[in-house]
Amino acid sequence: MNERDIFLAAIEIADSEERAAYVEHACGTDASLRTQVEELLRTHEQTSKFLETPAAAADPAVDQTVLTDSADADVGPQQPDTADAEFCRYLEPSTRDGWLGRLGHYEIEEIIGRGAFGIVAKAFDEKLHRVVAIKMLSPELAVTSPPRKRFLREARTAAAVRHENIVGIHAVEEEPVPWLVMEYVPGETLQERLDSHGPLDATDVLRISQQVAAGLAAAHGVNLIHRDIKPSNIMLNGGPGDRAQISDFGLARAVDDATMTSSGLIAGTPMYMAPEQARGEVLDHRADLFSLGSVMYQMVSGRHPFRAANTVAVLKRVCEDTPRPIEDVIPGTPGWLSTIIFRLLEKKRDDRFQTAQEVADLLARCQNELQLNGRVTCVDGAFDNSETVIRVPLTSTQPAPQKKSTGWIAAGIIGLVALIAVFVVNNNRRADDRNPATVAPGNAATQTTASSTVATGWHGWPADAPPPAIAPFDAQQAEQHQRAWADYLGVPVEYEDSIGMKFRLIPPGEFLMGSTPEEIAASLKVAGGDEAWRERIKSEGPQHKVVLTQPVYVGVTEVTQSQYEQVMGNNPSHFSATGEGKEKVASLETGNHPVEMVSWNDAAEFCAKLSQQEELKPFYFRSGETVTPLDGNGYRLPTEAEWESACRAGTTTRFWSGDADQDLISVGWFASNSGGRTHAVGELKANPFGLCNIHGNVW
Repeated sequence: MNERDIFLAAIEIADSEERAAYVEHACGTDASLRTQVEELLRTHEQTSKFLETPAAAADPAVDQTVLTDSADADVGPQQPDTADAEFCRYLEPSTRDGWLGRLGHYEIEEIIGRGAFGIVAKAFDEKLHRVVAIKMLSPELAVTSPPRKRFLREARTAAAVRHENIVGIHAVEEEPVPWLVMEYVPGETLQERLDSHGPLDATDVLRISQQVAAGLAAAHGVNLIHRDIKPSNIMLNGGPGDRAQISDFGLARAVDDATMTSSGLIAGTPMYMAPEQARGEVLDHRADLFSLGSVMYQMVSGRHPFRAANTVAVLKRVCEDTPRPIEDVIPGTPGWLSTIIFRLLEKKRDDRFQTAQEVADLLARCQNELQLNGRVTCVDGAFDNSETVIRVPLTSTQPAPQKKSTGWIAAGIIGLVALIAVFVVNNNRRADDRNPATVAPGNAATQTTASSTVATGWHGWPADAPPPAIAPFDAQQAEQHQRAWADYLGVPVEYEDSIGMKFRLIPPGEFLMGSTPEEIAASLKVAGGDEAWRERIKSEGPQHKVVLTQPVYVGVTEVTQSQYEQVMGNNPSHFSATGEGKEKVASLETGNHPVEMVSWNDAAEFCAKLSQQEELKPFYFRSGETVTPLDGNGYRLPTEAEWESACRAGTTTRFWSGDADQDLISVGWFASNSGGRTHAVGELKANPFGLCNIHGNVW
């Protein structure tokens, strides 16, 4: 790695100690390389981009906007006290006690942002009696022609757009140095909202996205593209309705001047760039639509769609990779919302929505339908998941729940994720007499709308439904939740399918998912220089509440080798009678050991074939190496949140069994206690929901 590669990777590490450790590791014994990287970092810290600092923010945006310009490169950074003093030089004495001074007819109250390009201040307009934000170009830059012209050009560009969803520019002045007066937004940025609250509800996502799309439509209407749409450039005013406004048209260009290759730079923020932007091609307004899709993905999931260890890797993912399905991150995400987001994220601009106004109109219709009818039908091929009624297929006999002392199984030497099958439970089962549009067990999913006369409770359930399983709760309460929901739905807590797989009912509820900043910091300290590991650790934040509105049946154990072979006709396991690790299990009956060495595609195909075997509609269809999601009613793999909810079972400790490592050792097989092989499923203690082998036994 050269100094540029190391620098680009280092600037994405927020913690200064972690960044220093990374630089030391990456540079090794090359003192000259380390000096160059540290100088780049020092300059980067001191030269935050002035025009890209939100007017209401006290600090520069946390995500980095890449923008290099030779006209600015030779200008040295100012220290905060020096910059403040330079700013105050141009102020007349204030008529208000404690205020900084006066600029024309504006009383300057305080400085709210600083950067290498100048100062952002909060001020009061004495003529119009309103609070405003003032941005003044650094005097050192003002004496050079290119920065001065750029500042004035881009200020006038932004001033040309008038819309309620764009932070307005009230005035642009050239003396004593260039400065502009803009609307002061007293709330927070969308980035700050996501950092503090995590993923947003679908209604908030629709409202904010619709307003951003409307603002973009206004800008595009005068042939301007923003080129840097991201959460830190979207202001939320915090008032009634929480209006969203686009700020910082510092990278805006006219459509006919939107090339980047002519100046040899890439402008924008990598995680939100369109593929054509990342490749340095000529842009049009559809680049902003791709960025809006990335922002919407983050609002729904709490994660960037193109996360990677460094800037180069991010740009590669933007150009080549399809983001992870949102439903895998946040279960219950409406299908119509995912459809809209992934249409915006199409790699080819011709495959996206073609105008921001089209997106704004569609999102407005979705808002109206959701408010009036509780469902969305205006998005082709996707309906509101909460309105889909799926019945649980049951066996003819319903065995009583077993209290068998079974348990987690843990770390093995070789293998892939164990298979879990999940059934979706119909949330209207007890409302049959009130809702005629019900489905017999085993039939395909049917769209239905509950009677408007039925009183509703938690997340649309009838008022007489049991209380949701809201963490924390203990083992006794976990069993009570399971039994209450089983009785209400008319299904057993536990049942067995045609190949001997046992399932336990997991009730709907709420829990905290993800790690706290303290937990992430502690983990990063022991992660060393392994960037892939560090990225996985960081992806666990922010901690946020997850609401699972649907009960599911989850397999009590991993799929065993014999069960897998019954369905698939083969046994790929390493620790089997014919596998490469057969010496380790030579004297054992391995049919009841977990199947391993199974790919995600193999697991999906297993679920599909088992669904067909039991005359259910699969959730997946596989053709070669391509797996296509379907609207099924049979077996599927659990989402990440469903899995964690079932695993935690109401506990808030590090593991469901406790906080200490030995607490986990006592309920699972690991390298330290497994003898270097897998063990039969269900040998150790189950968690409060009755699930065994939550961790380990296969890699």
